Amino acid sequence: MIAQKFINALEAWLVDEVAGKERLVVGLERQENALVNGTAEEIGAATRAIEAEISQELDRSRRREVIFARLGAHWNVAPVALTLGSIAERAGQSGARIEELRDRLRLLVAESLRRNRRVARLVHVHQSVVQETLTALVGSQGAMTETGALFDARM
Repeated sequence: MIAQKFINALEAWLVDEVAGKERLVVGLERQENALVNGTAEEIGAATRAIEAEISQELDRSRRREVIFARLGAHWNVAPVALTLGSIAERAGQSGARIEELRDRLRLLVAESLRRNRRVARLVHVHQSVVQETLTALVGSQGAMTETGALFDARM
């Protein structure tokens, strides 16, 4: 009975984690679209939404650690040795939903990593274009790295 209580808590955590990853993927997609077609305000709003979601991940991570510690103590296993798959296996039929949620979480994590890489590439390309433009305006890249270097934008 005690283990079922922890399994239910794990399922609730997984539901929250999946929802959080879905929000993160949507936020990254929004940020990517804003970087390509949006305004500075849209980029800022998307970035703030991602930051808010990431801050919530810390709380969910702490909840997961507590749940894993309690399950580990119940089964006399080190919490670090537990995985969602091993918990689902130990839980038997009660773990079927955990497996479903684990698979969904795995897909969302892969998607968020893919989108995060795309956003990073877009930012890098944007930075390179700005750097090239400034180099063309100032005349050399070395002049731009000097502290306090100014140029006349009316040129």
